[in-house]
Amino acid sequence: AQFRVVVQDSRRTPTSGRVVVQLGSFNPHTKEAVLNKEKAEFYLKNGAQPSDRAARLLKREGVKLPDWVQLSAEKKRDIRNV
Repeated sequence: AQFRVVVQDSRRTPTSGRVVVQLGSFNPHTKEAVLNKEKAEFYLKNGAQPSDRAARLLKREGVKLPDWVQLSAEKKRDIRNV
């Protein structure tokens, strides 16, 4: 699996396929992210609201997040069926 990182208008559904711009991609198996950091900072500066997962990815890749972006705390992972 490989995921695209995109900027999308909030009035569209995620499955519509209509995106403003594609910022890059993320491969969860290798943890490799290819992002256009300048475009990401531009859209964040102009009011784009990243999802929690996208904000974590952007922060990990070194993109400066605005002060109003709140990252949720790490979830506690429980071991099931012990």
